[in-house]
Amino acid sequence: MKKIIALALALMMALALCACGDTVTGPGPAEPPADAPATEPADTPTDAPEEPTDAPEEPTDAPEVPDVPAEGGDLTAFYDDTIAKHEFPAMVLAEGDMLEMFYPGLSSLDGVEEFQVYTPMMTGAAAELTLVKLADGGDPAAVKDIFDARVAACTKDGENYPETIDAWVNNCRQVTAGSYMMLVVHTDCDAIETEFNGAFGG
Repeated sequence: MKKIIALALALMMALALCACGDTVTGPGPAEPPADAPATEPADTPTDAPEEPTDAPEEPTDAPEVPDVPAEGGDLTAFYDDTIAKHEFPAMVLAEGDMLEMFYPGLSSLDGVEEFQVYTPMMTGAAAELTLVKLADGGDPAAVKDIFDARVAACTKDGENYPETIDAWVNNCRQVTAGSYMMLVVHTDCDAIETEFNGAFGG
């Protein structure tokens, strides 16, 4: 009886071992990879056509202004033109005591409608530009007397540097054009005289 029980137990153990040997645990089937999110094509193109930016070019050059002296009797414009065309030292408009010292009687002279006296800021510089506009009936001879007195004072020996006196003698012009008069001292005095006649003589 004992032999039968032992045999039965041995058989059961052998069957148990076989059953355990058939059960193999392995890695399960690999899960399929998750689908990457699909990218949908954009509905609108990213590169929009550029609008033309080249506007028609506008002319930048200003119309050329004729290189002519001031017209219409504008003393200031003539002075500005003259200073721009000819090299003058730094000039100042003579007024008050300076005006009376250089051109005594000019500011109170009857028949003078307008005048401008420009003299160098630096004492002894050989340059000057005086412009006078006569009123109707004005006496040019009276203005010329004042101009002559100015020239005489500037050419008097001992009153100026020799080169300044020489400039007043050789580079000084007195000009009358209609009702306008000018006294100029400059190395370009002849050219300035021509421009003055062109501006006020017509």
